[in-house]
Amino acid sequence: MRLTYNLEQSRLAIFQGKQVDALKSQIIRPVTYDLMTGNGACGSYAFVLSRMLNELGVETRFAQMKVGNEYGGHIIVEAKSNDKWVALDASYDLMFRKPQGGFASFNDVKENWNYYKAQTPANYDQSYNYSAVRYTNWNKIPVIMPALKGILNITIGEKAANEFSLRSIFLKKFDILFKFTLVFYILFTLLLIRLFKRQAAEIENFRVSLMFPKRTVPRQAAHVA
Repeated sequence: MRLTYNLEQSRLAIFQGKQVDALKSQIIRPVTYDLMTGNGACGSYAFVLSRMLNELGVETRFAQMKVGNEYGGHIIVEAKSNDKWVALDASYDLMFRKPQGGFASFNDVKENWNYYKAQTPANYDQSYNYSAVRYTNWNKIPVIMPALKGILNITIGEKAANEFSLRSIFLKKFDILFKFTLVFYILFTLLLIRLFKRQAAEIENFRVSLMFPKRTVPRQAAHVA
């Protein structure tokens, strides 16, 4: 986390307020864009930290903190360590120690904010008080997102669905784009093969019909009694 903080702080001094005019940065917005510019504020810190941890094989999820009446007012990362979640705020190079030892999760900090706020640095925004969290905005895309949430409720349970971070799935955007393109290419190729076989069969049937035309048998005239 310290590496993420130092990288973002040094780049922010150079690239703050600047835009990168490139198609992939505007549409795909890879994590390298956040690493270079830090223009996403706490979100950029969280994306870079999460990607680094993923490369080390550490499972992560994005915690969208409620600030005032708005979710996502501050974004941090939770990383899984020894089957427990640990809250990591890369924007402040901050993690919290429990009274009994070990590091705290978002929920730990939420349950005892009066204790944990003493561990925050002097420049910390005290409105980031861990009052509530969501891991995915299930209302972002009407109909589609609520439907997906409903499917997850059925398949993995409501609690697990509420703690599911969709952003973590889409963190490796180029990897996802490559896999999607590969699947599309395979399906398109299979469709072409199927159409080719069908067309070849029709051509063969037409060729056979020309070589061996069917003879029509004239009806016998009805005998008049």
